[in-house]
Amino acid sequence: MYVGKITTFIENPESVKEQGQKFTRVQYSIKGKKYWRDIETYRIDRIKEVAKEMEIFPEDLLAICIQESFNCSDEAVGDGGKAIGSFQIHRGFHSHISVEQARNFDFSLNWTAKRLLAKGYNSHNEWQRRVAISRHNGSGEKAYWYGITRIHVAKQLSNQI
Repeated sequence: MYVGKITTFIENPESVKEQGQKFTRVQYSIKGKKYWRDIETYRIDRIKEVAKEMEIFPEDLLAICIQESFNCSDEAVGDGGKAIGSFQIHRGFHSHISVEQARNFDFSLNWTAKRLLAKGYNSHNEWQRRVAISRHNGSGEKAYWYGITRIHVAKQLSNQI
C-alpha cells in the first residue's frame, strides 16, 4: 500500500495538502492496460468498516467506487446529470434519493452496500458476487461485463487495501 502525496485527479491539490489529507494509491490493470488511482485514505477506511459490518469484500466496494467516479469523488456526475456521487446513484431510477444524499460518501457507500446485499451478494459465492455487482449497473450485456470487470479489478485491489 502506498500512502503519500497527491499526484493526480485533484483540482486544487495545494488546498488538500494544507488540510493534511492522506491518499492511498491503488493500481490495477484491465486488458493489459495499467491504471492507478489516489484515493483519500479515510474513504478506504470507511469502505473497510462498512464492508466488515455487512460481510462484503471491501475490494468489491472500492472497485465499484473507482469505476463509477474515477477516484471516489462525491462531485462525480454521469448519465446526463442523472447519476451522482462516488457510487453514481442514478436519480432517474432512484428519485427518492436527493442529490445531497448521493453526494454524501457515507450515505452512498451504505446505500450501495445494502443494495448489493438486496441483489443477492454473497461473499462465499463468486457468481452471486458478480451478479449483484452487475445489477448495481443495471441489466443486460453491459451490466454483465461490468460485473466481470469489477470482480477482476477487485481481485487486484484485495492485497492493496
